[in-house]
Amino acid sequence: MALHKYTGEMNVTSSGDNLRVAVVGGGMAGMAAARTLADQNADVMVFDKGRGPGGRMSTRRQDDLWFDHGAQYFTTKDERFERLVESWVHDGIAGRWRGRIGQMNSVGTITETSNDRVRYVGIPGMNAVVRHLVETLGGHGEVRFGVRVVTTHFAEGRWSLKDDKNTDLGMFDAVIVALPAPQAADLLIDSPKLRDQAISVRMRPCWSAMVSFDARVPIDFDGVFVNLESGLDSAPLSWVARDSSKPKRPPRETWVLHASPGWSEANIERDKDEVAHELLRAFFEALRVPASPTITLKTHRWRFANTDQRTNEGCLVDRERLIAACGDWAHGGRVEGAYLSGVAAAGSVLSEVVRRARERPQS
Repeated sequence: MALHKYTGEMNVTSSGDNLRVAVVGGGMAGMAAARTLADQNADVMVFDKGRGPGGRMSTRRQDDLWFDHGAQYFTTKDERFERLVESWVHDGIAGRWRGRIGQMNSVGTITETSNDRVRYVGIPGMNAVVRHLVETLGGHGEVRFGVRVVTTHFAEGRWSLKDDKNTDLGMFDAVIVALPAPQAADLLIDSPKLRDQAISVRMRPCWSAMVSFDARVPIDFDGVFVNLESGLDSAPLSWVARDSSKPKRPPRETWVLHASPGWSEANIERDKDEVAHELLRAFFEALRVPASPTITLKTHRWRFANTDQRTNEGCLVDRERLIAACGDWAHGGRVEGAYLSGVAAAGSVLSEVVRRARERPQS
């Protein structure tokens, strides 16, 4: 997992105690950071407000159905991430999605996209890969779900954290905030430079609808990029996918519909049922298929899903105070970007600890 191999010199702080790091956020970026730190024998505590691992790679359970209502799939470009994905595929944690993917043009015609791009998904849901990172943290890592961190305070060289019930969560030598940039900014108050950087990142919402039918939707594609060519950011849909076409999914016909950033922004406070039915109507109209009864129709509102101006900085880091912020928004977007950003944040903390250890007077 780690980008570098650090020696035992990074294991202890100036007080002689083992390095203790808090990671806020249990999605791909947070768990990549946690695994990197734990692999180097740092003591890691991960806090996540959700009920389980995943973040935007979460999988929604509805009766006997599974919906990947956030990230739909992932691809690989970086060799490090590619090797990791290969190990997941070998272990049955991920698999190749061989669904037929199309792109809709401005007049509603769907053409098949190139088959050169390999798309992977978690098995049996997208959250499987993040869950695997949680389960393989080892003795140096612990994850606490259902904990919303609202305060990080720096004093006398250490960080203290509190949750939304004003409960003390402990003292830490370093903190990594693995949240969407606007949420990360709230936890970076004691690092003004990082906070200003996070505030400058604009993230946009996405409404996601989860639909199941008792019969197959009559279309030959399993995923369609909608309205990309026309550039209609205000149109309802940007992507639709036959979730049941992914490997090891339940056989019932299930679809995930993602609204466009502009439409989601304009309708962010609308009633969930209204949004669900409007996106369903847009789905039938866009794909030019007859409306059919649904068994399941649910929605989820991702307030921070996409970034207009993605950067490739890797992460934001305050080396003086040992706090970093990471996420896909800091590394070009996508699942791979989230992973690489988390590793970069952990690497920044570890390298600074090593630097300090080397400069300490030897007794």
